[in-house]
Amino acid sequence: MAGGIASQAKADISYTISDASLEYADVQYQGSEYTVLAGGIGITANNVSPSLPSGPNPSSGPSTYVSVCTDFAASLYLGDTYSYNAPIPTANALTTPGYSPDPAWGPNGSAAIQNAATLFANFGSVLSGSDLDKAAGLQLAVWMALYDSTGVGTLNLGSNAELLAASNGSGATADAYSFLSQLAGLTPNTGVDIFTPDPDSPTNGNNPDGNPPQGLLLYAPVPEASTVITASLLLLSFGMCSLKSFGKFRA
Repeated sequence: MAGGIASQAKADISYTISDASLEYADVQYQGSEYTVLAGGIGITANNVSPSLPSGPNPSSGPSTYVSVCTDFAASLYLGDTYSYNAPIPTANALTTPGYSPDPAWGPNGSAAIQNAATLFANFGSVLSGSDLDKAAGLQLAVWMALYDSTGVGTLNLGSNAELLAASNGSGATADAYSFLSQLAGLTPNTGVDIFTPDPDSPTNGNNPDGNPPQGLLLYAPVPEASTVITASLLLLSFGMCSLKSFGKFRA
């Protein structure tokens, strides 16, 4: 798998996916309820494309990292490997050739990715901690920022919002709304990058559910390797952040 991904001509780096701090959470998306995995996604670099030196290339991205996804209906599978372009500023995400967020971030996409980036920059440390509720809550908050933003620092979380966190017996929902309640008081952070999948299609990783891979957020400084979970620890085979791979229709 890793060798096949790395041979793709335009891929700058490939990552194997692992569980860094994931737990199940419930969300309501466009009126239907789903149970999904949310929290920290561990990524570990494999080989880079033939146009670059062999082995992980630090200029293309970190060797190991813990991230969150930006594409709620896209998929990553634990233990599988995916190819990504070198990280770019989140402000450029919507104009990256060949990349289409799934689902689209809507008419307020520029504000949406800015709000998501600000949340990630300010609270991303919870992804490498021991509190799974907070890690899941941050992922839920990032998703809600992406789909429900009305402007920089403002969101619509009313009954007509596209995506809402739903109570599932854990503290993740409360943590998500706690992060979002602080957004308006935070200075917009422009130092967050995004990994965009290359190619942005199900063939990247051979996703069995037919969904494309997810975009992933990156914020420097990169944490030390000792703070992340490497892919060799958990090589499970089920999807995450995907409506089709394990989501349960409840409404």
